[in-house]
Amino acid sequence: MTEHNADKPTTPHREYLPAKTTQSSDKDRSQHEHAYSDRFLKNPALVLRLMTWQASTFTRRALVQFLLDHTPDHEVFSQIMEKISTCPDLVRVGRDRTGQDRFSSAELVATEEAIVKLAHFMNTEMFDYPVSQEGAALACANPGLSDEQVAAARDMIRNTNIAILVGYAGTGKSTMLRAVCQAWVQSGYTVRGAALSGIAAEGLEGGSGIKSRTLASLEYAWSQDRNLLEPGHVLVVDEAGMIGSRLMARILYAAWTSRAKLVLIGDPEQLQAIEAGAGLRAAVSVVTPGRITIIRRQQVEWQKQATMELAIGKVDAALKHYEQANAISGYETLADAHAGVVGSWNQSRLSDRQRPSIMLAHRRKDVRALNELARAARKEAGELGTGFVVTTTEGKREMAIGERIYFLANDKAMDVRNGTLGTIHAIAGHGNFLTLLVMLDSDAGPGTGRKVIVPLAEYASLEHGYAATIHKAQGITVDHAHVLATKGLDRHASYVALSRHRWSLSVHWAREDVGNWQRLVRFMSRKRLKDTTLDYRDYENAMNFSMDVIMPTLPAST
Repeated sequence: MTEHNADKPTTPHREYLPAKTTQSSDKDRSQHEHAYSDRFLKNPALVLRLMTWQASTFTRRALVQFLLDHTPDHEVFSQIMEKISTCPDLVRVGRDRTGQDRFSSAELVATEEAIVKLAHFMNTEMFDYPVSQEGAALACANPGLSDEQVAAARDMIRNTNIAILVGYAGTGKSTMLRAVCQAWVQSGYTVRGAALSGIAAEGLEGGSGIKSRTLASLEYAWSQDRNLLEPGHVLVVDEAGMIGSRLMARILYAAWTSRAKLVLIGDPEQLQAIEAGAGLRAAVSVVTPGRITIIRRQQVEWQKQATMELAIGKVDAALKHYEQANAISGYETLADAHAGVVGSWNQSRLSDRQRPSIMLAHRRKDVRALNELARAARKEAGELGTGFVVTTTEGKREMAIGERIYFLANDKAMDVRNGTLGTIHAIAGHGNFLTLLVMLDSDAGPGTGRKVIVPLAEYASLEHGYAATIHKAQGITVDHAHVLATKGLDRHASYVALSRHRWSLSVHWAREDVGNWQRLVRFMSRKRLKDTTLDYRDYENAMNFSMDVIMPTLPAST
């Protein structure tokens, strides 16, 4: 049985509950609680939907705490608990390793059972995706591929409607996919790519040559009867380990009903899905994946070994490698740790300007602090031109010529995605009508790509681009990475943060934040895999269900 997230109530989703307002008085708080509880009394299944929004299962204790937080008194609490206890949507799925009963909703149980059944159908009962001998030879004769990558390529092109590739961070998945994509095209198939985030879709396209977009935009197009999957289409989904159960079920359903081939690429050990479940892990339970385990990203052998140890959960062993290389620095205060990260980043970028560097942190407030310190260092060195204070979606920011910036929203007209990086080369206009001339990054280095004109009156989703959250960094590769390690980390975030670099990594931490080094190692080693309802049930039982709860995006298969 897999381990699961810490047992805590799920955060209510804005789609289902009244919007919170700034409230200070007990009267206001009581009115807000009544707004919740009235909804719950009328529709107890709503509570189950909220409890399973970010976690597939929950305990009775978590349910009680959630209701205590959202009901005005004991009487209302008891009424709602009684309704929930008799609600047909409440499902007891089994017990966890501590002996506690785990509960879920009928909707999510059926959704996660749909994943395994759809994957099973596509793997055993649907075919018609053979690859020509020429295509197979093209994929497997690529001189840049290792024997392990060739074996994975053969698995991708076998005649099934689903293929899964599990690859450790930095194993050359994109390089292998480029060869496989050529084989599919050679055989007459249309290959399309998708990922949860814009920057991951951009990375998939850049690394493999597969034209890619976000899953959100793909689903929206399907809802408008555009860009529908068809027989002969191959949909490659990257960073699939970050996809929750509901979205994974919809993707599988879309591929199954259209008789398209679905290829899932990911690593269940990296960052977990924000929403409930572990869609990739559920699919892997019935589809034997191809695997790539030889690390190619890091250019130093002991760093490759460290990344391998991160991939299998041996975070303490990985950290010892960097500790022995004097790449880990401890500080008394968090402010000193911030300064240490920026100092390390500044030193590496000045000594190697053509190789990209990035600072990573788990918390957004730390990212903001690192960005501000980085700007101050660049201003002091005379690297930034005249600054203009602009209003962005993140608040007021000073932007200057030479500034590194992140795009935070997808924009089709400019062809930028959430996570695209660039450098400001010119600023024109005045007041609220400033326009930025931005040179995007490319494989040749920062600010060496194509030109983009950004009218701030129309697009203001920008942030300084010196530091980023670890979550945003999954899927990117840089030459030098500088990580602020804090108590919010677990082994999955640690794995991502400590495997982004090719050449060097520095890790910085503060006693003020974590206490001591041993505590930090414990934080960074915590296993917090998302659970699924299937983790508490027999596989045979999981194959008997109705798929009526899956919201179809396409007509049912005939």
